[in-house]
Amino acid sequence: MNETNNSQPEFNIRYDKAAVTYAPQFLVSPGPEELLLELSSGLIVDPDNRQTLPIHTRLAMPWSAVERLAGVLNDVVAQKRQNEQPARAASPMTAAQMPQASLPNATCEPN
Repeated sequence: MNETNNSQPEFNIRYDKAAVTYAPQFLVSPGPEELLLELSSGLIVDPDNRQTLPIHTRLAMPWSAVERLAGVLNDVVAQKRQNEQPARAASPMTAAQMPQASLPNATCEPN
């Protein structure tokens, strides 16, 4: 790992999976030492005609990571709201518009 002038580590990000899964529905289960975040693509009707929420991803995070994620998400939402203009639809943020993540000197490389 290389060090920059501001003493923050530099590293590359490698995606083990290139697939992206849509997750507009989620469940949050707080525990004493960690938070469990369960992600779903949405409700379906099962063969017995009951609504079911299929979970495709489960993430467990220590509270320190949850606090960092909450801060980054708050920054991204605030930036999006600031960039929105009522006269036209919002466009996706560019990397330059996004607030710094909790890992500041990361570079992304496709798998």
